[in-house]
Amino acid sequence: METTAGPAWIVTAGEPDPATVERLLRSLPEWFGIESAVAEYVETARHRPAYLAWPSVSTAGQTERRPVGVLLATRHFRAQPRSTCWPLTAACTGAASAAPLSRPWWPT
Repeated sequence: METTAGPAWIVTAGEPDPATVERLLRSLPEWFGIESAVAEYVETARHRPAYLAWPSVSTAGQTERRPVGVLLATRHFRAQPRSTCWPLTAACTGAASAAPLSRPWWPT
């Protein structure tokens, strides 16, 4: 599934992606600097679908296009999704940046 989430991002939902979760968490040591917490998030990411935020255009000098954010979510009921982890690269942090990640799974 692919959803356009504004001019800067494309959000995809799919298979678990623990490698991306780990890469993003480790890129933010000031927020996710406790090793046991990182390990727990990565383990959780092995069992939950990942909503990935991709830049909609290539960044100058970037050798490969990689996700800049991820959301891990659980849906026990349609009206009550629960997010577990929302790491975004440092350049993409803030509530306005995180909002596009929630659109594909939040009930309308």
